[in-house]
Amino acid sequence: GRAEMREDKVVFINESMNLNSSDPNYDAFWHEYYPYEAELKKINDKRIQLIRDYKFNYDKMDDNIANNLAERALTLHKNKLDLLHNYYEKIKKATSPMIAARFVQVEYQISLLMDVEIASTMPLLPEKK
Repeated sequence: GRAEMREDKVVFINESMNLNSSDPNYDAFWHEYYPYEAELKKINDKRIQLIRDYKFNYDKMDDNIANNLAERALTLHKNKLDLLHNYYEKIKKATSPMIAARFVQVEYQISLLMDVEIASTMPLLPEKK
């Protein structure tokens, strides 16, 4: 489930960041990364609820429901981007701009892969009745 996915992500992040325990930035990076991941989980929990609401309301979709879902989706995208920027700054301060920039790249790549997987299972909104 989701716990295993998070464990796989940590392994991927660890390999992609190319930091090992002898690196002086290793502890500083992970000290910032784990709170980031905890906050990201809260946003992803809301996203899962949004997807459930979308699927639940799909057959009775109207302008009000569509607007509510779209507003919530946009807010979640903004919150996720704000979180990434916030932790870019924290990781940059704790480690270096290069390490922080790599963190942003890796997180962005993971996010894109997850978005493609989710989008592939979501039908587009029906045309207006």
